[in-house]
Amino acid sequence: MQISCRELRGYTIMMLEGDLDYTGIRELKSAILKMAREKSKNIILDFRHVSFIDSSGMGMLVSVSKELLGITGKIGLIHVSDDILNLFKMTTVDKIVKLYDDEDDLD
Repeated sequence: MQISCRELRGYTIMMLEGDLDYTGIRELKSAILKMAREKSKNIILDFRHVSFIDSSGMGMLVSVSKELLGITGKIGLIHVSDDILNLFKMTTVDKIVKLYDDEDDLD
């Protein structure tokens, strides 16, 4: 998984490239929490180039969401593919992690 970051209106947008599965979740979780501690507590993950997520990836999103809430932060997702969106709805991850269409929809 490749991760690059940019700032936008008080959010850190983390652009992801690759599959969000067991092999990459530790690296991503570490990067998110480091960013939240050092720079911005409002993290948005850009899923534009993510075509696959497994149960460990979904579990990591829920875990990170709860950790960020504990430090008054939040996490959201943008550009989620229809297949991944349907998976999030079936597993109710969409009730825990805020989903946005794109950057224009950020609060």
